[in-house]
Amino acid sequence: TMQPVIYAEIREAGYPNGFTIRNAELELYPGELLVIAGESGSGKTTLVRVLTGTIKLVGGYYRGKVLIGNTSINDISPDEFHSKVAYIPQEPWFALIGYSVETEYCHSLAVAGHTCEFFDLMKLGLGRKLKNPTYGLSAGETQRLIWAESLARDSSIFILDEPLVYIDRYAREMLQSVVKTTLKDGRAVVVVDHNPLFWKDLASKIIYLQNGQP
Repeated sequence: TMQPVIYAEIREAGYPNGFTIRNAELELYPGELLVIAGESGSGKTTLVRVLTGTIKLVGGYYRGKVLIGNTSINDISPDEFHSKVAYIPQEPWFALIGYSVETEYCHSLAVAGHTCEFFDLMKLGLGRKLKNPTYGLSAGETQRLIWAESLARDSSIFILDEPLVYIDRYAREMLQSVVKTTLKDGRAVVVVDHNPLFWKDLASKIIYLQNGQP
């Protein structure tokens, strides 16, 4: 039987004396796209923080279990997590370290022990931008740069947080086709979006949160 790449059974998660989400369950298999939808303040960010293992870093907690493959998220080293799970934040430029596209890309791969081949970068239309400074990239190009790094690191799960906010129609269409190809390659994608309709043709599963409850 096929094994889910990510499985979560969250009884409760949130912040002391603050917002909580309850009873969220999900399992995602290779090639599936899950959309996490809901209004602002419905708990989408909290859920993503649980799935990315970062909720404790912001003073939160969760009760339940989250498995990446068959390993609990609590037992995965940050490095191993980073190689399996690609997280692309809503403000994607916060995820960049390198000055130029080339140094950023190669640094990201070197950290993960990979050699710097530009294949995935070219595939995503950034081949001509190697020497460009990263701060000159558009939001869509920045997303694709992180995406290319993650493909090259062989990540099996991609988590996109509100990816449409800063990008224009052309970049949205690019993103949609990148996601489509990634799913065909047997990777799993989680998209957090208050506009789930944009993903309706690709989504296998939708979780709609309201006041922290699916």
